[in-house]
Amino acid sequence: MADLYRHGYSISDLVLSDSACERILDALPAADVIGHPTVVAMIRDPRFAAAIGEPGLAPVKARILDGEPEAWQQAGEVYSVRVQLDVAGGSTRVIPMSHRQGKVSEEEIARLAATGPIAELAMPQGAMLVMAPLLVHTAPRRRVLQIELATGNDERPPAGGHGPQRLFSRERDSRN
Repeated sequence: MADLYRHGYSISDLVLSDSACERILDALPAADVIGHPTVVAMIRDPRFAAAIGEPGLAPVKARILDGEPEAWQQAGEVYSVRVQLDVAGGSTRVIPMSHRQGKVSEEEIARLAATGPIAELAMPQGAMLVMAPLLVHTAPRRRVLQIELATGNDERPPAGGHGPQRLFSRERDSRN
């Protein structure tokens, strides 16, 4: 799919098993979980990189977001990956194609949110959302693992990037 490039986001189902999600949640209240064994295994899995579709990206931060949705915001100049951890699922709202406008002001973010379109991205436990740099979005409504990815040479990936041709969908198994 070219959704990441075209719309600024893509979703892949069943990236982590239920038990893997629970192991990550057991790490709470850790501020940074980039060294958590389950997170490390997920990042090292070649299918994770294939799902992102951007070569040369490296994790720079991993944390668990837990709270009420915040106001609209623009993603930084890194790719953001969010994996839904709660059984009840949750959602993040995004403004499709907003990443193509480059860095915008708070006033422009408010205008985009008022005029839409807005996509409500509901995700089951273990699903992964990939957001392009500079995508306008809200915070998640449930607990998610957020991993921020940047190029290894400290350059920032271009807004919109080159989206993946397809995202992987892995069966839930005991390896996670």
